[in-house]
Amino acid sequence: MDKELEKYYENQFDLFSKQGWKDFVNKAEELFDHYNDLESTSEELVKFRKGQLDILRWITSWENSVEETYENLKNG
Repeated sequence: MDKELEKYYENQFDLFSKQGWKDFVNKAEELFDHYNDLESTSEELVKFRKGQLDILRWITSWENSVEETYENLKNG
């Protein structure tokens, strides 16, 4: 792994260790749970809600995705 890529991952892991990141992800998870209740959503808003859920899912899975990619790069 080159130095630039290694620095990228170091910065990501530094971010993930911060309380602000943890608070942000917790809020995103709360919003995901709230928006995931499509029962009370009008049909006009369903596609919009699906987009919101997609973004929130991406945010809440970012840390795991980075960690997995980093491990794969190290091992392979």
